[in-house]
Amino acid sequence: MDYEKLKELKEFGNEEIKSVLDKVIIVFDTSEFINLYSYKVDSALDILRLFNSKFKNQLYLPAHVKYEFENLRENKRRTPLSSYDDILKQISGMSNNKSSINHLIEGIDKLHENCRNTAKQIKNDFKEFYDKYKNQDKYPAVSLKTLKKIEQEVNKYSDYINGSQGNIINDRIKKVLKDEVDKKKRELNLQMNTETDKVFEKINKYFILGKDYSFKQKLEISYEGAKRYELSIPPGYLDENKKNTSNKSDSFKAYGDLFIWKQIIEISKNLKKPCILISDDTKSDWNDHNSERKRQPRAELLEEFYEETGNMFWKFTLKDFIGKFLEKDLNPKILSEIRKEEIKEIIEDDLEEFESKCWNDLIDLINSETDDLPSDAYDWEVEDDSIVPRSLSIKTIEEIDQDTFNIEYQGLCQVYKDVLCYEYLAKDDDTKEILTSPASNLIYKGEVLYRIDRLITIEDGSIIDDQHEINIDTSKLKTELIPWEDNEYMI
Repeated sequence: MDYEKLKELKEFGNEEIKSVLDKVIIVFDTSEFINLYSYKVDSALDILRLFNSKFKNQLYLPAHVKYEFENLRENKRRTPLSSYDDILKQISGMSNNKSSINHLIEGIDKLHENCRNTAKQIKNDFKEFYDKYKNQDKYPAVSLKTLKKIEQEVNKYSDYINGSQGNIINDRIKKVLKDEVDKKKRELNLQMNTETDKVFEKINKYFILGKDYSFKQKLEISYEGAKRYELSIPPGYLDENKKNTSNKSDSFKAYGDLFIWKQIIEISKNLKKPCILISDDTKSDWNDHNSERKRQPRAELLEEFYEETGNMFWKFTLKDFIGKFLEKDLNPKILSEIRKEEIKEIIEDDLEEFESKCWNDLIDLINSETDDLPSDAYDWEVEDDSIVPRSLSIKTIEEIDQDTFNIEYQGLCQVYKDVLCYEYLAKDDDTKEILTSPASNLIYKGEVLYRIDRLITIEDGSIIDDQHEINIDTSKLKTELIPWEDNEYMI
């Protein structure tokens, strides 16, 4: 294909697409069908009804999309149940990930411990007060009767605080929350066991099913796929690792994107119509990451589609497509729901890169908390320094305004640091060399919890402004000092 034609395919604008919307076929990929279960059922149904009303008889379902969707939808449908199970694990302390629930319970425990310490101090203070004013022969004196009354009140308060009040409060919180979770789970289970999957019903009703491939056709496409993946020709080559999965129940799994791509081409060729693919797949084996928004289809896809069908091809996320072409026709509440889901996906997709970006700052903070050397340390050196990430998760996403969001992350890392410390012994009179003791070992080991508060601005699906602040909690980091006199190995 010559350069000018390829440029024309890439630069076909939204206004021009609007002019041909009544002539296109519209295909959803598996991920966008699955994403419909992230919304409330009524919202998902409204989205499907809108597409059907605007594009009746233009909606097509490739056979391999239906195959993947049927295999995945039940698990996705049960995601709310899993999220409630996570809450139960956090309540019982069986979850490795700290949450606001854990912090609430730990906070009450800490508060109660502080109260017990304060109550102990109050009793000590009362004893001093009693000793000072018990002598009835001198001024100022307080009557023994009054002192006894004060003592009773102090003891009553102390006994109350030293009782199990903290545990009682936590037990009440856990019970109230568990009762609510159990109720929600019963409702969801009842709904799933008695109601049909209305989203699945509407997809089957509104979308025209394409023809499936025979085993021989799948085998031929897989042979082609192996060569394409070797040369990193889109789509789907980033799924090559699926060939190595321990689950061998689907030998063709790695070539799913290629099957779908071939079926979309066939539908377009048979109907002689251009195609719009609705997909949230933003990986580089579909999208041109050198383009401004990293969502434009790869040039190879545009070229192959046009040469095979003679038609144009476009690709949008559900949110982008609705925002550009259907925004006026959809309830603003549903638009907001779609936007929240898209923002969540953008932030989740960015999690690994963001963790890498913060890692050096986190290490610096941990090192600054582990540099408290013994007072007699003349010299020191780090013998072993190991900081290993264990988890980082998104806890809250707060919308500040339409494009600005505050995200709270919570993470955990394992720390082991061995610092060799040397005491000053003397200076050699002849050589002037400083003589030091054998090494003492100052060891830090344990977990460091950390929280990251991040403020971002999102524009056109990309993070364009990014600020963050890291706070660490080293209360679980244990310190051990092995003096050189006790260090048998060094001696």
